[in-house]
Amino acid sequence: MKSHVIIKQPDGSYALPDGTPLVCVRPGVYQTPDGREVHRGLVRDFVWCADKIKDPGLVAAKDRTSLNVQGKVTGYHIKKQDDGTVTKEKFMDKSNLVVYNGRLHCMHKYFDFPGSTIASYKPYWFSAGSGGCTTDNPQNPLYPQDHDTELYSIDVIDVANPLYADYGKKKPLNPGVFFITDQIIAKIWTIHIDFAELVGDGTVNLNELGMYLSPSQDPTESTFMLFSHVAFGTHPSTINDAYEFEWWVYI
Repeated sequence: MKSHVIIKQPDGSYALPDGTPLVCVRPGVYQTPDGREVHRGLVRDFVWCADKIKDPGLVAAKDRTSLNVQGKVTGYHIKKQDDGTVTKEKFMDKSNLVVYNGRLHCMHKYFDFPGSTIASYKPYWFSAGSGGCTTDNPQNPLYPQDHDTELYSIDVIDVANPLYADYGKKKPLNPGVFFITDQIIAKIWTIHIDFAELVGDGTVNLNELGMYLSPSQDPTESTFMLFSHVAFGTHPSTINDAYEFEWWVYI
């Protein structure tokens, strides 16, 4: 069934995308010119545009009040010690922003947006960067913005790996797994930056990550659309440092 978009106008009324007004026939129910009824807050064959958009973030299931696409990232630092032992320590558990293009993709994919070229894209890649903090304080992360289209300072993960794209800046994502309860619907990806990766000339200041949509996971792929972005306090990336991230996207 084809979906239709309902848009709230500046004066508080509602209309179709072409400006055709909807008639309020009773509280919370509007009628289209061809007689179909649209029930405010219900998704049938319509996409109902929210009155306001809340910032995506980590929200406890019991406190959830919206169906916004949200996310969180849990990060672990894996370090080789001088004596040869390897330690793993959790250092981050915070929200990631599903950017505007990520939310746009969800609408195109799941509601049959007419003529969409991005509906077939999938989250195939991730990148790491060193521009996620203010220049005066490496532990003061910047806030990702809705209209971000790339990391603030993207770095090479491994230029020699034949499976990586964008000159080694984008590493393939694993397929991810679904997590579903009566309150949360989520997909979780596990992201790895290995010991030999993201080292540059010796040390890279890791403080941001991005997940990308793309038409394929072919290493020659050149079309990437930022889906989600997170910034955090700076951590070193050397030949003795590796990282693992659990990346959640959920509603």
